[in-house]
Amino acid sequence: MRFVSSNEQTRRLEHLCDREAGVSSLTLMEIAARAVVRRIVGERWNRTGPTVVVCGPGNNGGDGYAVARGLLGLGVDVRVVEALPPKTASCIHQREALARCGLPVHSARGDSLEGHGVVVDAVFGAGLSRPLEGEVGALVERMARAGDLRVAVDLPSGVHGDGGAPRGPYFRADHTLMLGHYKPAAFLPPASAAMGVVWLEELGFAALPQLRTEEKVHDLILGEVPDGEDLYPLIPARRLDAHKGDAGHLLVVAGHPTMIGASVLACQAAFAAGVGQVTLAAPSRSWPALRGLPPEVMVQEPSQLYEPGFCEGFDGVVAGPGLRIEELQPETRAALAEIWSGAAIPVLFDAGALPLVNPAPLEVASPRASGKRVAQRLITPHPGEAARLLETTTAEVQQDRMGAARRLSRHHAALLKGPHTLVGAPGHHLSINTAGGPALATAGSGDVLAGMCGALMARGMEARDAARVGAFVHGRAGERLPLEGATAGDLCPAISSILTECAS
Repeated sequence: MRFVSSNEQTRRLEHLCDREAGVSSLTLMEIAARAVVRRIVGERWNRTGPTVVVCGPGNNGGDGYAVARGLLGLGVDVRVVEALPPKTASCIHQREALARCGLPVHSARGDSLEGHGVVVDAVFGAGLSRPLEGEVGALVERMARAGDLRVAVDLPSGVHGDGGAPRGPYFRADHTLMLGHYKPAAFLPPASAAMGVVWLEELGFAALPQLRTEEKVHDLILGEVPDGEDLYPLIPARRLDAHKGDAGHLLVVAGHPTMIGASVLACQAAFAAGVGQVTLAAPSRSWPALRGLPPEVMVQEPSQLYEPGFCEGFDGVVAGPGLRIEELQPETRAALAEIWSGAAIPVLFDAGALPLVNPAPLEVASPRASGKRVAQRLITPHPGEAARLLETTTAEVQQDRMGAARRLSRHHAALLKGPHTLVGAPGHHLSINTAGGPALATAGSGDVLAGMCGALMARGMEARDAARVGAFVHGRAGERLPLEGATAGDLCPAISSILTECAS
């Protein structure tokens, strides 16, 4: 598992390393520099010509001087440019260590950056929160136009680590070698667009939870970044003697006549995610358009939702794909609201059902034990839907996606769609999805995700885990599709293939 920490949290983590583990800032700098050097040389980024390292006055500059020394030791043709004189003790130490190696340091004033293969930005990194300006701002802009390949150490200069749009000149990197933990900006557009491909170079923070310290490391983490190794073991295993009832029965409430394809995609995705049975509740006037529905899906009128105890025959509910809330019968609206508030089975609300979400914390009667238990509930809004739930604007949601996801998930699990989908749940850090790509930007992709997550919940997964696994597998499926011409329906075979590979 990898983690995300803010600039301030990262500084406190580095302080803990020094105070509790005896790992000084200079030691962390050496670890970081070696990792960056390995990446530059190992990926053969330096093959196109000389490398220039531009160093700033703080610890990011110290990283740069140490990187230059490491490259020099490996025989790389390296040149060092000083953007500003060193100010921190660690930066001064690293500059002096480089001088003892005999490599001159050039002044940035009037210095040409042309003719280099790789430009390494070690000017400010995460150490600056104000906009760049003056000669330094002009230098960073020159750096962003120079070289065949641009590499940032920790963060591109001019980009604030905690996210948001750069407010002045900034370095546009092809690769960013982030140190320790990810910074939030790596997952928050438009700042993330300045970073190119982000590589995490860990500094050993993972050992800190074992330390005896008054400061809780748990509180120095904003979010988690799981990968397949973290998530695939959560998928329920299918026993050799399993029957369809063991894999769950999912109810899908969807199917406005003009958007019937959404219900078809949700049902297809539910089967692709391994659910045993699917029933679609859709108005009979939509049935003639259901020719694309898998023949295994059972269909019924939504009026059956009004019957007491109707949901007891299911293991999960997905409501919303292809629904128009304003056109639902009052009885259907009331039934869906009751399902959210009182059903003892897992419930996912998406799209047209989201206005019926009760924002309060919920407990429901347990069908297998006396008393009540926390309801398994999941919402899956896109930014526009999230804005309506939070009574704000889409722009404000996008400006603070992590804050929006935390607000959406105060009382139940929430999946905020978009690049780097965010999953929140009460009592947990945000989980950030790194799988996916532009092929997912197609109509119906969200309906597939809803059907997938609902199926995983019906198979027994908790809402948060179903959302995290669903987002990751959905993203991996999207990575297997061609960038042009793919449709949401093409995701389902890829989803089945990925889940099969996980089980084997």
